[in-house]
Amino acid sequence: MTTIIKSGQCSMLNRQSKGKIHYDITLNQSGERFIRLTKCTGGGFLSQDDIAESDITACLLDIKGNSHFSSTIFNPLFIGKSANNAAFLAAVLRAEHVISKSKTHLYKHTVLNLDALALLKPVK
Repeated sequence: MTTIIKSGQCSMLNRQSKGKIHYDITLNQSGERFIRLTKCTGGGFLSQDDIAESDITACLLDIKGNSHFSSTIFNPLFIGKSANNAAFLAAVLRAEHVISKSKTHLYKHTVLNLDALALLKPVK
Protein backbone atom coordinates (compact mmCIF):
# COMPACT_ATOMS: atom_id res chain seq x y z
CA MET A 1 0.00 0.00 0.00
CA THR A 2 1.26 3.48 -0.86
CA THR A 3 0.27 6.93 0.35
CA ILE A 4 0.24 9.93 -1.97
CA ILE A 5 2.57 12.57 -0.52
CA LYS A 6 2.28 14.93 -3.46
CA SER A 7 0.19 15.29 -6.59
CA GLY A 8 1.40 17.64 -9.24
CA GLN A 9 1.35 18.66 -12.85
CA CYS A 10 4.02 20.04 -15.11
CA SER A 11 4.58 21.17 -18.66
CA MET A 12 5.87 18.80 -21.29
CA LEU A 13 9.47 19.16 -22.46
CA ASN A 14 8.36 20.42 -25.87
CA ARG A 15 7.41 24.06 -25.27
CA GLN A 16 5.02 23.96 -28.24
CA SER A 17 2.88 21.37 -26.43
CA LYS A 18 0.03 22.92 -24.50
CA GLY A 19 -0.82 19.88 -22.38
CA LYS A 20 0.23 18.99 -18.87
CA ILE A 21 1.58 15.82 -17.33
CA HIS A 22 -0.10 14.88 -14.06
CA TYR A 23 1.74 12.74 -11.54
CA ASP A 24 1.72 11.43 -7.98
CA ILE A 25 4.66 10.95 -5.66
CA THR A 26 3.90 8.16 -3.23
CA LEU A 27 5.45 6.61 -0.16
CA ASN A 28 5.15 2.93 0.77
CA GLN A 29 5.15 1.41 4.27
CA SER A 30 8.92 0.85 4.06
CA GLY A 31 9.52 4.54 3.36
CA GLU A 32 10.42 4.17 -0.31
CA ARG A 33 9.18 6.87 -2.68
CA PHE A 34 7.70 6.30 -6.14
CA ILE A 35 6.61 8.46 -9.05
CA ARG A 36 3.51 7.49 -11.01
CA LEU A 37 2.49 9.31 -14.20
CA THR A 38 -1.29 9.59 -14.01
CA LYS A 39 -2.49 11.61 -17.01
CA CYS A 40 -1.38 13.61 -20.02
CA THR A 41 -3.79 16.32 -21.12
CA GLY A 42 -1.91 17.09 -24.34
CA GLY A 43 -2.31 13.70 -25.94
CA GLY A 44 0.07 10.83 -25.92
CA PHE A 45 -0.14 7.54 -24.10
CA LEU A 46 1.65 6.87 -20.85
CA SER A 47 2.20 3.94 -18.54
CA GLN A 48 1.03 4.33 -14.98
CA ASP A 49 3.84 2.23 -13.52
CA ASP A 50 5.19 2.99 -10.05
CA ILE A 51 8.80 4.07 -10.64
CA ALA A 52 10.96 3.76 -7.53
CA GLU A 53 13.06 6.74 -6.50
CA SER A 54 15.95 4.32 -5.97
CA ASP A 55 15.71 3.16 -9.61
CA ILE A 56 15.64 6.76 -10.85
CA THR A 57 18.66 7.57 -8.70
CA ALA A 58 20.52 4.51 -10.02
CA CYS A 59 20.00 5.74 -13.59
CA LEU A 60 21.23 9.21 -12.70
CA LEU A 61 24.27 7.96 -10.82
CA ASP A 62 25.52 6.54 -14.13
CA ILE A 63 25.82 10.10 -15.48
CA LYS A 64 29.42 11.24 -15.35
CA GLY A 65 30.10 14.68 -13.84
CA ASN A 66 28.05 17.48 -15.35
CA SER A 67 27.35 15.57 -18.56
CA HIS A 68 24.09 16.13 -20.34
CA PHE A 69 21.88 13.14 -21.12
CA SER A 70 18.77 12.15 -23.00
CA SER A 71 15.45 11.11 -21.45
CA THR A 72 15.98 7.65 -22.95
CA ILE A 73 18.08 6.66 -19.91
CA PHE A 74 14.71 6.18 -18.16
CA ASN A 75 13.31 3.72 -20.75
CA PRO A 76 14.32 0.59 -18.75
CA LEU A 77 12.24 1.79 -15.78
CA PHE A 78 8.93 1.27 -17.57
CA ILE A 79 7.08 -1.95 -18.24
CA GLY A 80 4.65 -0.24 -20.62
CA LYS A 81 5.68 0.29 -24.19
CA SER A 82 4.74 3.94 -24.65
CA ALA A 83 7.56 5.90 -26.29
CA ASN A 84 6.47 8.95 -24.27
CA ASN A 85 7.17 7.55 -20.79
CA ALA A 86 10.82 8.51 -20.49
CA ALA A 87 10.30 12.11 -21.66
CA PHE A 88 7.25 12.51 -19.42
CA LEU A 89 9.27 11.26 -16.42
CA ALA A 90 12.07 13.68 -17.32
CA ALA A 91 9.55 16.54 -17.34
CA VAL A 92 8.38 15.52 -13.86
CA LEU A 93 11.96 15.26 -12.60
CA ARG A 94 12.64 18.75 -13.94
CA ALA A 95 9.54 20.05 -12.14
CA GLU A 96 10.73 18.41 -8.91
CA HIS A 97 14.24 19.91 -9.34
CA VAL A 98 15.98 16.54 -9.60
CA ILE A 99 17.29 17.32 -13.09
CA SER A 100 17.52 20.52 -15.09
CA LYS A 101 17.57 21.53 -18.73
CA SER A 102 20.97 21.26 -20.37
CA LYS A 103 22.48 24.62 -21.24
CA THR A 104 23.73 23.27 -24.57
CA HIS A 105 20.98 20.94 -25.84
CA LEU A 106 17.26 21.72 -26.00
CA TYR A 107 15.95 18.25 -25.09
CA LYS A 108 18.77 17.05 -22.86
CA HIS A 109 19.21 17.31 -19.12
CA THR A 110 21.81 17.55 -16.36
CA VAL A 111 21.60 16.20 -12.82
CA LEU A 112 20.61 18.93 -10.38
CA ASN A 113 19.75 17.38 -6.99
CA LEU A 114 19.50 13.62 -6.45
CA ASP A 115 18.02 14.19 -2.98
CA ALA A 116 15.11 16.40 -4.09
CA LEU A 117 12.51 13.59 -3.91
CA ALA A 118 13.82 12.30 -0.59
CA LEU A 119 13.31 15.74 0.94
CA LEU A 120 9.55 15.64 0.29
CA LYS A 121 7.62 15.22 3.52
CA PRO A 122 4.39 13.21 3.66
CA VAL A 123 1.24 15.35 3.57
CA LYS A 124 -0.67 15.14 6.85
